[in-house]
Amino acid sequence: MCVNIKSKSVVGAADSDNKGMSALRSDLHHVPREKPPFTLGDLKRAIPPHCFRHSLLRPMARRLAAWPSYFFLQGCLLIGVRVIAPECGHGAFGDHRLVNDAVGFLLHMALLVPYFSRKDSHCRHHANTSSLDRDEVFAPCPKEKVRWYYRWFNNPPARVFTIVAVLLADWPFYVSVNASGRLYDRFASHFNSFCEIFSDGERVHVPVSDLAVMVATYASPTTSRRKGYYG
Repeated sequence: MCVNIKSKSVVGAADSDNKGMSALRSDLHHVPREKPPFTLGDLKRAIPPHCFRHSLLRPMARRLAAWPSYFFLQGCLLIGVRVIAPECGHGAFGDHRLVNDAVGFLLHMALLVPYFSRKDSHCRHHANTSSLDRDEVFAPCPKEKVRWYYRWFNNPPARVFTIVAVLLADWPFYVSVNASGRLYDRFASHFNSFCEIFSDGERVHVPVSDLAVMVATYASPTTSRRKGYYG
């Protein structure tokens, strides 16, 4: 019985191989073997000449027209992430602290923001909103500490420049060097666990947030090169 079964299996496998070879021969039969009645030059001459003329203006204009649309759609998506992420720090995303921290940690990681560092300083901001001395952000600078060059920004063009600069660079500068944040006696940064922004119980979380940002910073361009346009 065993011999017969094995023999049938071998015969069946052989029949499958024979059918596969027959199908391959049938496909090869349709492959042209003779030299075509035209040359590569004939094909090139059949293509209209304007197809070979390069235009720098046309593709650049299309790209400049398309990119703002992409920015808008990308912004609509990421603003949702930007809204959910702080709510996790507030404890408003779910009923469990572990869930809030896990989701908030991943979302902040995708936004290249240190989650626990931002969570601690932001909660302190809400606890001291509008305080001239203890608010973490939007803290007004005392008149005696206003730098001399700020007087040159008291005009419409400079205000426009300031608005653009704040929209583009204020957030990363605030997180990294505490720009526009509360004034401290020493250098303050959301990436420095020993600065005055954090209490003793909060310092242990800062390196974890820093590591997450470094991993995301490395993973984003690496993934883009392997899976994106150039991958």
